[in-house]
Amino acid sequence: MIAGTATGIRIAGDFTGQYIQDDRRVFAIIPKAETDMAYLLGVLNSPVPNFIFKLIARPKANGFYDIEQQFLAPLPIPNATDAEKQAVGSRALALQAMHTRQRDLINKIERRLQGSQMIERKHAPGWLWADAKSVGDWAKSPEKPADLKGRALTAWAKEQAALSLQHHLDELDARLNVNAEVLVENDDAELRLLINGVAVVELFDKPDTPLIAAQWRQFARTTNITEKFDGKKLLAKILSLRSTKDETLKNSIIVIDQELQLLDLQIAAAEEQLNEIIFQLYRLTPEEIALVKGSA
Repeated sequence: MIAGTATGIRIAGDFTGQYIQDDRRVFAIIPKAETDMAYLLGVLNSPVPNFIFKLIARPKANGFYDIEQQFLAPLPIPNATDAEKQAVGSRALALQAMHTRQRDLINKIERRLQGSQMIERKHAPGWLWADAKSVGDWAKSPEKPADLKGRALTAWAKEQAALSLQHHLDELDARLNVNAEVLVENDDAELRLLINGVAVVELFDKPDTPLIAAQWRQFARTTNITEKFDGKKLLAKILSLRSTKDETLKNSIIVIDQELQLLDLQIAAAEEQLNEIIFQLYRLTPEEIALVKGSA
């Protein structure tokens, strides 16, 4: 089963015939030999076919593509021995199981975050950055002009609040790009939000830091960064938090998040191992491998 619109080739194996494609949003690839299904699952989800696909496919907005037969049919599939197919197929099946587990855990944590036991708490930008003061704070600031009062003072305070916030939004915009990697690092006292490896937000000694981190990571897992996703939208995401006085629920969310972090590492390691096998099947040179990896 293959997604009809995606940022690249996305394939899942239906080995029991449980589903049927609708030929609009989901298509099917049916191998001539059923024994090749797991092998094709591994190869077609790997970087090499995706690299070739993006060279010939028709792009859509925001980094998406139409996944159509005319762009899939030319993709080369390496000839492989039965042993090589087994090596690829077994790893592909293990990865599909891990991705299924990842999906289930993401849904599990989302249900808890959106449940009635959680309370929504929206924060102001000043919660992140001390210099992003509110209009009221600017109006009371020692920096206000002495001769300003009433509407003139309010207008000045609004302008200063907008300028101080825009500085941070500009920094976020400069880091964001299509498919940008958003990561969250934390311990019990420190929390960092990174875009493509650069820390754009750092918080210290906030109450419930692990719970905040779990929510930021959930946003990173479930949000597709497109051309229209800017700093203002990112800011709204990280300021819209939920909390609870239920310690059991809080701990459950944190434990699920920790399991997801471990699973993410396991998936990355398994994908790297499988990709190295597939690079060899394609007989790629080190330079060609670097080219393929660099385009991901």
